[in-house]
Amino acid sequence: WLVQNADLESTAKQGPTETRLLCAVCDDDNPCQNGNSCRADGVCDCFNGAGGTLCQITPLGNGRCDTYYNTATYGYDGGDCCQSTCTNSDSHQCGVISSGTIEGVQKGFPHCLDPDVLDASCTDENCWAPNSQNVAFLSVENPAITHLSANGLIMAMAEPGLDAIRVFDQVDSTWVQRGPILEGIRGSQFGKIVALSTLPGAVVGRRFGKVPILMAIGLHGSGVA
Repeated sequence: WLVQNADLESTAKQGPTETRLLCAVCDDDNPCQNGNSCRADGVCDCFNGAGGTLCQITPLGNGRCDTYYNTATYGYDGGDCCQSTCTNSDSHQCGVISSGTIEGVQKGFPHCLDPDVLDASCTDENCWAPNSQNVAFLSVENPAITHLSANGLIMAMAEPGLDAIRVFDQVDSTWVQRGPILEGIRGSQFGKIVALSTLPGAVVGRRFGKVPILMAIGLHGSGVA
């Protein structure tokens, strides 16, 4: 048995102390913590920066983003993965790589996942957000190639595996199909090569109903467009 923690000051001044003991041998009834495994000899193999007899000590809040602990369960690594919640420690500096031969390289905070931080910092100027609803493929087995017009209001979705092209207009947050499906010769991979353009003066937005578009389609293997 090992002492995990104890209030030593209360021992001298306030009488009995509160102490928690951990069994030093791991097994099915006394497993290793934080996703680590128990060896046949009853000793825990601690990975992902964990320490202690049962890997019960985690490297949270030490100024280094550990992606294993970057979940809600671990408080997003104790705040280490976001700039506004990270605090430097004696061993690590926030947003800086310090490992092996790599020292002092600015890494930033690419793994910031804490929704409270993202919600507070995300504005229209610095975050990506959906602008419309999704458009389903004609077949999940055939990948689609999308082309967006310069004004962002027209999308051509080509599915060469089906020799088909669909054109959509964005109406509010919905994509509405324009006309019937354009179909090519079966097996020609119609739509593999597509160029889409709006006419000059139609870049800003619609003025008179649907914006006219120009579309060039290459016929794969034929040498013509």
